[in-house]
Amino acid sequence: MSDVRTFALVVVCFGLAWAANADQPPTAPQVQPAPPATAPPPRAATTQAKPAADADATKKICRRYKATGSRLADRTVCKTRAEWRDDNIEIRKQMNNHNRQTTNGG
Repeated sequence: MSDVRTFALVVVCFGLAWAANADQPPTAPQVQPAPPATAPPPRAATTQAKPAADADATKKICRRYKATGSRLADRTVCKTRAEWRDDNIEIRKQMNNHNRQTTNGG
């Protein structure tokens, strides 16, 4: 095979590999561990921050996922910030259980 054909074949293979990976849905965002516990804030500060935290937890967030194998099909999932957080916690628990089982020979 000539050098030009070999080069063209390599470029096509890399292009196909890149396109296949571009269609993958995004992974769950990484959540940073909570900072170490400190003394609780004064009661007045707690009551003032609570309405803002509740409003933030009820805010709708929509994420768009591309369907694997299609350039046209998309899927949009809308949930509140609290629901996304709960889903991430559940996924993390399942992954920890899976990792624990596979490392223990189970």
